Amino acid sequence: MTIQDLTLAEGLLLLALKDDTGERTGSFVEYALAGSALAELVLRGVLAEAPDKPAHFILADDRPTGDRYLDDCLAVIKEKGVTSSPKKLIEKLAGKKHLTVPLYEGLINRGILHRQTKKVFFFFDRKVYPEADPTHEAALKAHLEEVMFGNSEVSARDTILVAFLQQTELLRRNFDKEKLKAHKARIKEIAEGEHLAATATVETIKAVRAALMTAIIVAAVIVPATS
Repeated sequence: MTIQDLTLAEGLLLLALKDDTGERTGSFVEYALAGSALAELVLRGVLAEAPDKPAHFILADDRPTGDRYLDDCLAVIKEKGVTSSPKKLIEKLAGKKHLTVPLYEGLINRGILHRQTKKVFFFFDRKVYPEADPTHEAALKAHLEEVMFGNSEVSARDTILVAFLQQTELLRRNFDKEKLKAHKARIKEIAEGEHLAATATVETIKAVRAALMTAIIVAAVIVPATS
């Protein structure tokens, strides 16, 4: 298996779920999933940078992707307006909790996760998603370790995942803290896209990363203020 066997959102979600309990960890993961959907649509050529409006999108390919999660996200993006800022699109997608349903369903149908119902305070039911087949997550982790701690070539997908895992505090939850500390400089370079050639797609991906950072900062300020 390679990292390409999972979408960006699937990879991020697997690393956000506790293997045994299926409970989600990390901070602002819903924003990172939204950013992952945008980045995936860019990498697939569905969205492209607007020629007259840097760091904004145009719809380059209106055909269905064949992935229900991505297609549902794209429908929301069209409703919001493709030319909206990436930050606003991330916030819009993150605010629609139902969008993650097909993301979980896809992993369940492939035998990677399974669904359980857990009682909360003896009265309320909550769905959790423990791992059914650990090989996919293990392969993803091994790949990212080679990228971060070794000298493996860095792809756009690697850059996105490392950046988003870093922003959601999932790097330290999944990888050895001493290794992360020892390779801090390389990880920073990867997350900032310094190992990628300067192309229109890469610049658009960087814009998504920047938008995610801003959306998380805004959410972090608003949540305590309104709680």
